[in-house]
Order: sequence, then structure tokens, then C-alpha cells
Amino acid sequence: MNKAQLKALEAYMSLVSKKSASTSDYALKEHFAQEIVAHLPAGDLTPALYRQAVNDTLTDMPVEYKAQAVQVAREFYPFLNVDLKPVAAVKQTGGYRGFPEASGVATQQRIRTMPDLIAVADQYAHSPAFLDAHKKYLAVLRAKGLDEAAAAMRSRIAKALLYLCRDKTISSDLFRSAIDKVMPALTDEPARLFFVLVAREFYQFAAGKPNAPEGVKVTARYSGKEMFG
Repeated sequence: MNKAQLKALEAYMSLVSKKSASTSDYALKEHFAQEIVAHLPAGDLTPALYRQAVNDTLTDMPVEYKAQAVQVAREFYPFLNVDLKPVAAVKQTGGYRGFPEASGVATQQRIRTMPDLIAVADQYAHSPAFLDAHKKYLAVLRAKGLDEAAAAMRSRIAKALLYLCRDKTISSDLFRSAIDKVMPALTDEPARLFFVLVAREFYQFAAGKPNAPEGVKVTARYSGKEMFG
């Protein structure tokens, strides 16, 4: 990323921060804009080169996020092109705000099973605060000697919980609600018990409790078949 691209990204995200309706929309827009920048050439930018960068960005992106990424591509280009007239025009028509509700609804309709939830949560652009809690939890699992496969399983369950808690302030009631939403999808009793155990462990990290590492019990194991398909 060169200086001009960095300046454009910072300007775009500054405007988005003032307009976006939720932290998840902000995080998604930042993620998509960074992905586009990563595919940009280092030299002069032309419309054709920008279209190519956007196409490259969309190639490996999950289908449920492509419409949102295209929206970001349209919003972001004037900043890279240092053209303020389109920016002003988009602002006047309500641009640079959150994504249309329909995109979130479509994603929700695809979540029918625990593996569906795990897959969507893996791809979701979580907020920096949520990701920091997740990173600390994973670090403690590894520090306590949990092998990579078992740590990855708990990591993905933790991300599923973060997805269910997105755009909200972490609380014990919110986590209990997230657990209640998942329980009907888990018919295997060991799976239910393991999910609750991970939820209780991870809540301490998500809530920023200083003694969170003390509650991590690495002896509990589960094959994960029902959760991951």
C-alpha cells in the first residue's frame, strides 16, 4: 500500500465512521476496502485497473458478501481518484451508511444448522474488540497445551458466539441468549455440554474479565462431528 492509497483509505473510513449505522458495517467496509487496496497496482490508477482489482477481490469471496463488496468498491473509488464531486453526490443521496438490511436477512436464512453458523461466523468481519478477545482466548488455549486441532475447534465455536452477539454490548444475558439459540441445533448431548463449556470459558474473555484464563479447562474434549458436519 503506497502513501496515496493509505491516505485514500483513511479518508474513506473516516467518512464511513461518521455515517455507518453499526460497528459490523464499519468493520466490513474496512475489510473490503483493504482487500481492494491489496489488489491495486503501485503506479497510476485507471478505471480499467480499478475494475480488475475489484474483480480479483471478488474472485475468492463468499457469494453472500459480494454485493456488499461491490458497494464498497463504488464508494471507495472517488477517494483513490481524488475526486470529491462524486463523494459529495453520494453523501447527499444517503451513501456511506450501513449495508441494506436484505443482505443480512439473506445470510440469516442460510443458517439452518450448526455447521452453517460456523461457516458464516468464520467469514464474518468481526469488530476489532471481538477479535482481540478471540485472540486472547486462543493464546491461552495454546499456552495451556491444547493441540492445534482442539484449539481450532474451540476457536470456531467462539467465533460463532461472537457472530450471534454482533453489534451488541457483551453481557451475561446476551451470551445466555446466544447459547439458547444454538441448543436446538445440537441434538447430541456431548455436543451440547461441550458448546456450553466453551461458551462459559469464552464469555470471560469477551467480557474482559481479568481472571478469564483461570476458567479454561483443556481436559474437556469433543470430536466436533455434529458441529462441523
